[in-house]
Amino acid sequence: MAASSCPIRRPNRRTTVDLRPLLEELSVEEGVLRMRLRAGSGASAGPWDVLAALGLSDLGLEGVPLRRTTVEIQS
Repeated sequence: MAASSCPIRRPNRRTTVDLRPLLEELSVEEGVLRMRLRAGSGASAGPWDVLAALGLSDLGLEGVPLRRTTVEIQS
């Protein structure tokens, strides 16, 4: 969260996406990784992008569940 930028490159894409402005919150509480991502009309990122940036992309292969708990829409 302290980084000013976090460029990521998705497989089979030529351009990079800066993950940092899309990541509003990232914390670990009681062994649970929690994240809040911003979505909009521009670039977007998903939870697997965050896990890859953290070096945790193997969690999906290990069967660790990923669960969306809230969706907020602001107008």
